[in-house]
Amino acid sequence: MLELAPPYVQTALTGAQQANDARAMPLAAYIAEVMQLLELRVHPRDEVLVERDRARRWAERDGRYEATFAAMNPS
Repeated sequence: MLELAPPYVQTALTGAQQANDARAMPLAAYIAEVMQLLELRVHPRDEVLVERDRARRWAERDGRYEATFAAMNPS
């Protein structure tokens, strides 16, 4: 079993704003990278983690949780 935790991706999941948000990863790029990782069997710790999402994934470990959270949730 593999864990797939997607980053913020350009989809209409939460509405048109997300689908058009330049901060979100383009859906086609996300799918292509995930498929490449699956084909290469690159999934340490049984996680499929795209490059763009590594900073978020390791924010707490690296002492950047507050800054990462603030960047993802602007007031």
